[in-house]
Amino acid sequence: MMIKKNTNKESFNSQKNKSSYTMEISAPTSIVFPLLCPIREYEWIDGWKCDLIYSDSGVAEDLCVFKTNTPPFGEETWVCTRYELNKAIRYTRFSNNVIVVTDIELSDNDDSKSFWTWTLSVLSMNETGNSIINSFTPDVMHDKLKGLEVLLEHFITTGQKRIK
Repeated sequence: MMIKKNTNKESFNSQKNKSSYTMEISAPTSIVFPLLCPIREYEWIDGWKCDLIYSDSGVAEDLCVFKTNTPPFGEETWVCTRYELNKAIRYTRFSNNVIVVTDIELSDNDDSKSFWTWTLSVLSMNETGNSIINSFTPDVMHDKLKGLEVLLEHFITTGQKRIK
């Protein structure tokens, strides 16, 4: 973990945490990619809630904006800052305490499977953000992404949301 020195008079030092996880999903990217959308996530993530702020199409697209409020990050504004259909998507999330960049790179294995490499980078904006980073370790990130993989795989194979 690299620490950058803040040039302000305060003694705050921003911290960054980065972790990656690769999912294997039993469907090609063309089937799964549309589900990485703030509106489509209602179909497969139990408890998902967001407020869509902007989207020309009503679903994920370049510069789509929405808000969430979930622990440990609290209220966040999400912006889709990269959108390459069936190849990659990036959401940059802003809160008062942290900035989170979620990069998802996709590749097809064959006609029936795809691989999804998720990379999460979390940067603190203040001491509360540092506390969030210290509690949201790479192991915790891994567990959360593994949980998403289970939900996504269940939806792909059954067509139904898995209820916790």
